[in-house]
Amino acid sequence: MLFAAVFLVSLSSLAFEVLLVRAFSISQFNHLSFMVISIALFGFAASGTFLSILDTRIRNWEKRLTSGGSVKTILILYTLTAVFAFTVVNRLPLDYFRLPLESIQAGYLMLAYLLLALPFFFAGLIISLAYTAFPEKTGTAYLATMTGSAAGAVIPALFLSMLGEGRLIILVSLVPIILLPWDQIDSQARTNCKRSQTNAVAGAQKFLLPAAGVMSILMAVAVFLSPLADVRASPYKALSRVLRFPGTRIVHTVNGLRGRVDHVAGPYFRFAPGLSLKYTRILPPQETAYTDGRNGFFLYHFKSGKAVQFSRYCLPF
Repeated sequence: MLFAAVFLVSLSSLAFEVLLVRAFSISQFNHLSFMVISIALFGFAASGTFLSILDTRIRNWEKRLTSGGSVKTILILYTLTAVFAFTVVNRLPLDYFRLPLESIQAGYLMLAYLLLALPFFFAGLIISLAYTAFPEKTGTAYLATMTGSAAGAVIPALFLSMLGEGRLIILVSLVPIILLPWDQIDSQARTNCKRSQTNAVAGAQKFLLPAAGVMSILMAVAVFLSPLADVRASPYKALSRVLRFPGTRIVHTVNGLRGRVDHVAGPYFRFAPGLSLKYTRILPPQETAYTDGRNGFFLYHFKSGKAVQFSRYCLPF
């Protein structure tokens, strides 16, 4: 079970990291999205430090943490922290442009950093346990880690266009807890579990773990179906400013690893660079497309050949 957990956590955490980069690119700007790499490294490093401290204070800690109940508990904590951290950070009033003016923004930035590091902390625990508890199976642990990470890198490319950044983050966060109904554990872990747990503790885990798993699924579904999963563009981006005009709306959105393209329609788009005053006719209907909320470009809807004539009155570029 532990190596299956390593595979699923590696898949989920890497997909979570890639999707966080996309979410930050939209909600903030591209240069802040690179902070996600340091967040992931910080979370993994914190898990290794925690296990190192644990090793100096508690004997046979590997036997306790590699039991079936302990592994499932860590998986549930990973899912809960991933969903909770994304939901909070997605609605956090973080505005790093105001860092020199408002000290509270530094607190928001630190809170976002620590919350997003929690899922990587629990992912690091699972992966580290596979190497420390079963040193004779290092190759199997490495295979599970690498294949899971490779699959996690592919998932955003396959499903981002269908679900969007926020909702796909919720789904990949739920992936590891599919192991909860699985009662089989490694023989060595089963022996360790019997030695380290009393009947009362085992009975409590038998009831509490399914309840916690159901709670995490319900929490994820509630966020998935609500506007909390929508990643909103920064108020400083062109898309946010354009949507303030009356009657302006997003008519179509295309998501991908290269960016989210929002097609916006409204009654106030009049783009014809260098148009001569000699042209007195009505311009063709237009809409604007924005990539990650910025870099807008205009699209014309030509209903007839005569609608193209305005381009003859524009200066060449």
